[in-house]
Amino acid sequence: MGTGRALDLGDLIGIDGRLRVSQTGEKTIFAEKLTMLCKSLAQPPEKFHGAKDVEMLLRQRSIDLIYNEGVLDRMLKRTRIIHSIRQTLSGEGFVEVETPVLHAVAGGAAARPFITEHNTLGIELFMRIASNCTSSG
Repeated sequence: MGTGRALDLGDLIGIDGRLRVSQTGEKTIFAEKLTMLCKSLAQPPEKFHGAKDVEMLLRQRSIDLIYNEGVLDRMLKRTRIIHSIRQTLSGEGFVEVETPVLHAVAGGAAARPFITEHNTLGIELFMRIASNCTSSG
């Protein structure tokens, strides 16, 4: 891409370059190559007035990250906490086991299951009722 004129707010881009500290002390990527990854189909809300639609912010977390300063801080804190818990438990000999969210058979005792369909396989799947935490060491 020759200029930034083809870029719109909300476009996803890839940048190759060197990470440096600018003269003003800001961490800056000195771009050598810019690649358009995905063109934005809709403009995000105007930042000056902010995004007021709470439901939209909950559904589109990337917009929430742009408009609400505390969201990024909370996300980074949460990531560090989870990483620390995983490191601690791993150091104590615990093993993390991933369990599927969708099952071919409904479970959860008397609870009514949430049913969805796997489009490619053409089968019904059931969402697990509770993600219980089981541990042993």
